[in-house]
Amino acid sequence: YTQRSPFFVQDYAQWEGRLPESCFDALRAAVAIPLLTGRKVGGVLFLAHSDPQRTFDAAEVEKLCRFAELGSIALQQARLYERMKNELRLRRKMVRSLRESERRNRVAEQRLQHMAYHDPLTGLPNRWCFFERLNTALEKRDKDLQSAAIFMLDLDHFKLINDTLGH
Repeated sequence: YTQRSPFFVQDYAQWEGRLPESCFDALRAAVAIPLLTGRKVGGVLFLAHSDPQRTFDAAEVEKLCRFAELGSIALQQARLYERMKNELRLRRKMVRSLRESERRNRVAEQRLQHMAYHDPLTGLPNRWCFFERLNTALEKRDKDLQSAAIFMLDLDHFKLINDTLGH
């Protein structure tokens, strides 16, 4: 259906543009009213009488046109609703993807932070961690006017472990 206005056929069974299926053989007077979505025909409201004595008068066609306008609005709203559902689905997928990416970044940052301040062999805090904690303790001491202490441990023959297993 390409017309943008109602189309009337007096005897559908004899009309050259009819559908070939035999189930339409009994149709006589018929009217087709386009369901417009913007400038395009989005569907057709088709009604027909099987009684050869019946026809569609102007008032009936006008009522059908109003009904078709409501159908057009419903069709547009349904399509808009589908587009919005798809958009929402896409946005939710993007949010999940962003959250997963943020989670992976946090894990990577935590891993890098741990690698920067801990010995890879023992997993114990390294020299950088010691100095950072020492600076923090000294700043806290100065701020709170408290005292601080450093405990140092020297192990005999630890060089052998370092040389064997790494520093």
